[in-house]
Amino acid sequence: MSVVRRLALFLPLVLAACKGSSHNEAAARPSVGLPVTTAPATDASQGSAMATKDVRDHLPTPFDVRVTRVTEAPLPDGVVLELSHVAMGKLPYRNYRYQLTADGGLYYVQHSGTPGDWQVPFDRPLPAKPSMQLDPAAVAEQLTKLEAAGFFDHPGYQANPTAEDGSFWIVRARRGDDVHTVVFQNVQPDYLASLAAIADPLWKQ
Repeated sequence: MSVVRRLALFLPLVLAACKGSSHNEAAARPSVGLPVTTAPATDASQGSAMATKDVRDHLPTPFDVRVTRVTEAPLPDGVVLELSHVAMGKLPYRNYRYQLTADGGLYYVQHSGTPGDWQVPFDRPLPAKPSMQLDPAAVAEQLTKLEAAGFFDHPGYQANPTAEDGSFWIVRARRGDDVHTVVFQNVQPDYLASLAAIADPLWKQ
């Protein structure tokens, strides 16, 4: 048999094998889509870029009863700032809160961890005496950070809808005669980290 005829017979087999191999490889390999980028939306009241995936609006009604039990409680006279951390899961032992007065008095409490109604965010009252004393200038600095970040212009609710479980962070701050409240759900702006750090020395495992 001539070389030319041998090649004529062999070449279709090679091409068929290559075609089959390529098809099987493509079927076994997961498809890779193009990366999707979310363009940041500049929020004037925050003064920084905010991911468009975040929900930012007024607090929905009705809302989680653990949150409303915090937001509907009156803020005592003299208190200029309050931070509450409430776990979204049925883990109230992770909950804590504090209230801060203009003269630096910090009143702090954690959930006792005693089994009970997990929909009650705090099963103990705040102490009658300050848990810690801050420099009044440090309190003023925190309020200045809130002001600069546009906290008092925030509509009241910000959340990452793609996150599961996590935490509610509830910030209430006084400006003049008005008290402004913002509920953050799995979202932590820079000033929130600063507020949370204040209570670090008081946290007990």
